[in-house]
Amino acid sequence: MLSRRRRFVAAGVAGAAVAVQAVVAVAWWNPWRYVHLMTSTHDWHPLIVLSGSVVMLGFAGWLGLRSPTAVRATVGLGMAVLLAVAFFATLAGVAHKVATLDPGKGPRVVAISPDSRYEIVAIYPGHFIAADTAVLRVRSRSGLLSQESTDLGCVRPAESEPAVVSVAFTGSHDVMVNAGDGRSWQAGFDPETLRPTATFGLPCW
Repeated sequence: MLSRRRRFVAAGVAGAAVAVQAVVAVAWWNPWRYVHLMTSTHDWHPLIVLSGSVVMLGFAGWLGLRSPTAVRATVGLGMAVLLAVAFFATLAGVAHKVATLDPGKGPRVVAISPDSRYEIVAIYPGHFIAADTAVLRVRSRSGLLSQESTDLGCVRPAESEPAVVSVAFTGSHDVMVNAGDGRSWQAGFDPETLRPTATFGLPCW
């Protein structure tokens, strides 16, 4: 007969594991495009954390159930959740482009709005077919609630070197983008949603 304390500890470990899986799933999916969720999943690998949560579920099953069949069922459920999260996060990243920050160089702040509420960041994704392309996005400057837009525009290099860009705000939510070789574009965004209203050079690859 399992003691009440042992069952309590097992329930706590299982609850913590499920909470970890839920938090990682939200951070990985990130449909609101919160910057700090992007950087968090960029700094640590979600699958490693999720795998750890599966181990926690197995430990909880061993503590609270002491039945090989029950432990296998608990671990199996955890693995199913892990695979489901990975599957849906991959779909979200491909279909909606709401996954983590692109691997590569950046983001680097290249312009700040006159009222200091927004900034333009440049990212070099590092993709094989667009490694030197500068991708520009808008970010709100709201501390922990800062958000990032989808791609505002892309500057492809004229030479073999990475694209060099300079950006200046021409209004509260309008920008002028200049490439190092003399090319220039205008772009804009909705100040409430950060959704681009005028783009250039899309798609980036």
